[in-house]
Amino acid sequence: MRKAISLLIFLFLSMPTFNGIYTKNNILEKHVSIQNFDDRDGAHFKYYENDSHVGNWYEWWYFNVKGSNKALLLYFFTFGDLNNKILSSVGVFAAFFDGDKRIESITSYPLINYSLDYEKCNVTIAGNFAREYENGYMLYYSSPHLEIHAEIRSHAMPFGGEPTRLKNWQWMAWDVAVPYGNASVTVITKEKQYKFYGVAYHDHNWGMAKAMQLKWDWGEFSCNNSSIIYGIANGIGGLYFVNKSIAKQYNISISYEKWRFINGFLKPVLIHIYSNDGKIDLYVEMKKYYVIGAEKIGKPYLFGHMHGKFYHRNINAMGFYEHHGFQFKI
Repeated sequence: MRKAISLLIFLFLSMPTFNGIYTKNNILEKHVSIQNFDDRDGAHFKYYENDSHVGNWYEWWYFNVKGSNKALLLYFFTFGDLNNKILSSVGVFAAFFDGDKRIESITSYPLINYSLDYEKCNVTIAGNFAREYENGYMLYYSSPHLEIHAEIRSHAMPFGGEPTRLKNWQWMAWDVAVPYGNASVTVITKEKQYKFYGVAYHDHNWGMAKAMQLKWDWGEFSCNNSSIIYGIANGIGGLYFVNKSIAKQYNISISYEKWRFINGFLKPVLIHIYSNDGKIDLYVEMKKYYVIGAEKIGKPYLFGHMHGKFYHRNINAMGFYEHHGFQFKI
């Protein structure tokens, strides 16, 4: 049952996570505003609690850390009308990967205790927390079989946060608070304790939208104290180059060069990302995947190698990427 719940939560969490990639006249054709988005990483529900579509509210804070042979995922999530404890869902999903070994845990139940901060990222759910401090975050999660302590230090310019309207009343916002950072992680399981260091990423998503409707791609790849992050939907997309001093957006096209069914899900294992002027010519190649949820039907979470040319830079980077088209084969 726990595996099934993990899969359902992950499928929902894997829904809309971008703003600015849906119409040709939106933010994609503008430069990213360079400023500090401290308040953007705070909660947003109270500003929209009287909306007639508040039942479709979602907001979550996503963190990942990538080590040499280990990885960590943490989601702190809220769904639905938070003023109605029966019609809302709040919780934390955690996953730790050690080579091919996977340990997952989810903490979510009715009437769960939680608190949100509307000025910064300071989320506490059943004693588990993500807390922002100057230029960094402290993360803590504990369950009967998995305990996590992590500290993240940001080393790149945050960007995003502007809401984008989708269809009719639906909209979304995406704030990348840590495009690139360093992290130290301690994981304690029933069998042993792990300590590792890695590259960190954190974004924050909120809005009102129906789940299971969007098709899109996303990826984040870090190298040489900078990060390349891309998002594309319905043939329209953008790529961000981010370091300590800039967060700039570029128009791109994407071509799927090779596909593979993984656990019944059709996933791209080779992607070509390029610009019309030839200054961006990048490939994303899947190196491995992790399974979220039940082993034989769980959703694959892709880890890949980005290589190629970005203007005058030669890119050689590793990171997570996602494709959501909902092709499934039994």
